[in-house]
Amino acid sequence: MLITLKQLKVLCDILFLKNWKVITLLIVGQLCTALLNEVVIYVVGIIPSKFYLILDAVPAERSYTQLNTLVIYSLCWILIISLMNSFKTLITGIIFVSWRDVLTLSLHKDYYANTLSTYRANQIAAADPHTNVVNDNPDQRIASDAKAVCDDMSQLVPVLVVSPFIIGYYSYQSNAIAGYRGPLAVVGFFVLATIINLLLMRPVARWTYELERQEGNFRYCHMLTRVHCESSAFYNVNKLEEENMAKGLRQLLSVQEQLVYSK
Repeated sequence: MLITLKQLKVLCDILFLKNWKVITLLIVGQLCTALLNEVVIYVVGIIPSKFYLILDAVPAERSYTQLNTLVIYSLCWILIISLMNSFKTLITGIIFVSWRDVLTLSLHKDYYANTLSTYRANQIAAADPHTNVVNDNPDQRIASDAKAVCDDMSQLVPVLVVSPFIIGYYSYQSNAIAGYRGPLAVVGFFVLATIINLLLMRPVARWTYELERQEGNFRYCHMLTRVHCESSAFYNVNKLEEENMAKGLRQLLSVQEQLVYSK
């Protein structure tokens, strides 16, 4: 747990401290958009009740002028929601691109630090003495995993920024309606659900990591076949290559099967 927090701190230092002015401005924009989105959702949520009031009236007393006005009013709010969602997606995409640029360049700096760093990363399976994690497939870590991390972080930041305001508001409302028992029940359910989720997700996380490692190995084997296709043609080793690929595929599918059972 402590190591994970240290790794998260290092990641946040890379993502937030470099080019922090632009990132801060974009996150503030996300915060404003998310808060306005909550207000819009509340307003849209009470529109159906206005339709019920008009349509539930006696046909002779029903005002179609009010109905047409309400339809136009609803369409305007739908347009506003669409624009806000597009704007939020735009900001999230800009943050993702900026973070991927920063993180990938930071990884490249370590990957090409000296004449032996690339060789050690690719040829020497050096395990971390603290976590016992093997540095496998650095090309996959830089090209694919860095992208996934930045994508997940860009999606997570708006939720983390807005959540305190939403939690505070609904805690106040539940306290006003049910007293102190309301917020206490919500917090208790959150703690219990978090503990259960940690226990259930631990094997899934382990098998997901192993699946990604096997996917990288399988792709690396195909890459070697492509690079050495001329040598393979001279030495007529196509059957051996096929057997090696089948072995790698069986290992990959075995891990994937374990992941399916874990879920």
